[in-house]
Amino acid sequence: MSFPTRIGKKRRGRTESWQSTKAALHREAEQSYFSRKSTNVAAHLSKAYADELKRQQDEKQQNRAVLAIIVDIVRFLARQNISFRGHRESDSDNSGNFLQLVHFTAKYEPKLNSWLDSHPQNVSWLSHDIQNELLHLLAVEVLSQITDECRRQLFSIMCDEVSDRSNHELLSIVVRYVLPSGSVKESLTALLKVDSTNAAYLSDIIVKTMLSLNLSLESIIGQCYDGASNMAGQYSGVQARLKQLCVREPLFVHCWAHNLNLVLQDTVKNVLVCRQIFDLLNKLYVVIEGSPKRHGEYLSYVSELCLDDGQRILQSLCSTRWSARSTNLRVVLKCLPAVIKYLESQYDSDSVGLLKTIKNIEFIFGITFLNELFLLAGSAIKVLVAIHYSVLDARNGYIRNVVV
Repeated sequence: MSFPTRIGKKRRGRTESWQSTKAALHREAEQSYFSRKSTNVAAHLSKAYADELKRQQDEKQQNRAVLAIIVDIVRFLARQNISFRGHRESDSDNSGNFLQLVHFTAKYEPKLNSWLDSHPQNVSWLSHDIQNELLHLLAVEVLSQITDECRRQLFSIMCDEVSDRSNHELLSIVVRYVLPSGSVKESLTALLKVDSTNAAYLSDIIVKTMLSLNLSLESIIGQCYDGASNMAGQYSGVQARLKQLCVREPLFVHCWAHNLNLVLQDTVKNVLVCRQIFDLLNKLYVVIEGSPKRHGEYLSYVSELCLDDGQRILQSLCSTRWSARSTNLRVVLKCLPAVIKYLESQYDSDSVGLLKTIKNIEFIFGITFLNELFLLAGSAIKVLVAIHYSVLDARNGYIRNVVV
């Protein structure tokens, strides 16, 4: 009776051993299948094809590394506000800041150096079109980050018009918002060339810009412009039109720095002594800075009298930002002995007339008084244009403490 039992045990042992071996073979085949599945079948059939595939992958990695370096160079130049292209990019001595910086970086970056020597002529990331495209992509990314921050907050808008050197009218649009941390941020979102400055056209431009950035008009709670009628008009200005379009009827604030600038402008124009002093300052600038020879003679007297502390050059008077005239007042008052010595050495009628006038007590008193006045105004304007300045600071006398 025991014999059949031993036979049965042997058969069961063999069966279990076979099943274990079968499972191990199955797992090995399964692992081999999945490992081969991720690789091109042709690579297993052809070693040459596998080598070519590896070469392409290495080339892609090199190209990506080189492109990252070029993007960093573009970002550096843009951040530092440095021009990209020179007068002639084909000039081997100086081909512009971008190309020069690329070749300079290649000295210390083997991947970039190798790519410059071996890349195909029809594949170049150094052309002006590629530079512009990379700048555009960086601008889009920066703008995306700004709008992502602003989109979750209530915000105000600030706009101003300015003419560029080509005499084109530009409209700047800035958003002001508070981050969850409590810090205030002001970010430029657009600088647009405009064909008209009437209120309807400008308000339409502002609304379209906000919508293109996915910034809801319902989140606008404030607006700040200068006092021009097209912007600040009570019934048909930009501020009135936006109040009609926005649910919260954003509060309009006339730029306080611009207000103070207008006060200075009207005060000087209506006080004869002040008006005469600025006319004299303008004439002094024309006479002394009118030629390199006269400028050099004036500087020699400044050095002789030990008046050189970094600010010694007369400046032209700004026609719009009157607070900026404080620099000219300060230079003339400090270097007045050098100005007098220079004029005494000249014999032309303009110099003789100016010398007689600036020795007058009215001129000495007036320039001293205006220098103190404009220094205070300059300090006040710096506070008024500060990002973190608020109505609460004004109520607590913060501006008075800074200026006085």
